[in-house]
Amino acid sequence: MKPFSFLLAGLVAVSLTPACAKFDANKVPDAAPGAVAHVEPLSWWTGMKCPLQLLVNGPEISSYDISIEGGSGVKVTKVSKAESANYVFVDVNVSASAKPGTYWIVFSKGGESFKYPYVIESRRPQELHDRRPDLPDHARPVRQRRPVQRLDPGYR
Repeated sequence: MKPFSFLLAGLVAVSLTPACAKFDANKVPDAAPGAVAHVEPLSWWTGMKCPLQLLVNGPEISSYDISIEGGSGVKVTKVSKAESANYVFVDVNVSASAKPGTYWIVFSKGGESFKYPYVIESRRPQELHDRRPDLPDHARPVRQRRPVQRLDPGYR
């Protein structure tokens, strides 16, 4: 009878837990100094066509479960551990519906969690235009040149 009641209690607990609880950044503490030494790249942009892979460095960082919270459209798709326990690679999907803003990389282990901020910025149309090598020269934006100052007043 006890195993059945334990199983029943487990099913009730699971059914009462919300499927997608809303993340509250105020309830998860910030990363302690040194817990996350470095994240590369430092930020990303919405509308990028190439995939995002984060390199995260910190003491024993590969022993944590990693997720990204703080909005819809940004989620972790894969976590790959490096040879060193101090590095981890995190594949992130930034969908077309993702909004610019600060997201939180959440590290969890043994019921304890901490968060680290990660910024997704909006990509400006000018950047799209400037970086296309296939555009003809007349379609590129014209950059204003500063006039050259002459130091010799007698120079003509």
